[in-house]
Amino acid sequence: MRTRWSEADRSFATMDDLRRRIDQLFGRIDAGGITIPLGWPRIGIFDNGSDLIVTAEVPGLTQDDIDLSVTQDVLTLRGDRPLEAPEGYSLHQRERSAAAFTRTILLPCRVDSERAAASISNGVLRITLPKVPEVKPRAVAVQAS
Repeated sequence: MRTRWSEADRSFATMDDLRRRIDQLFGRIDAGGITIPLGWPRIGIFDNGSDLIVTAEVPGLTQDDIDLSVTQDVLTLRGDRPLEAPEGYSLHQRERSAAAFTRTILLPCRVDSERAAASISNGVLRITLPKVPEVKPRAVAVQAS
C-alpha cells in the first residue's frame, strides 16, 4: 500500500513541475530571440489620497516613443522601442530587439483624464492621475450623542 502512495506522490510532483514549466513558458514571449516578460513594462500604482501615481519602467524610451490614453478607470500605455545603430556605426552584436507593446491597466477608481500629466526621467515614466471629486477620501466628523 505504501508503495502506491510513493508512486502517486512522484506522479503529482512530476505534474507540479510540468505545470510550473508551462506557467514559465506562457508567462513570456519570444521577440526575435530575446525573451520578454509579459506585462512589460513593469508598473507600480500608488495612491496619495487625491491622485493616483503610476510609474512604468521604460529604459531607452523617450516621450516620442510612448502614447498614453485614459478613459474613466482604464489607463492604456502603448509604446515602440526602436533599436538602431547610432549614425555612423555598424552593428556588431545586438542582445535587445525592437519591440512594440501595449499595456492596459484597470485603475482602482475613476480619474480626471483632463488633468492627467506624465513625465519621463532616467527610464521611468511617471503618470499623475487626479481622482474625480466623488472618489477622493473625505473626513467624516463623529458626533457624540
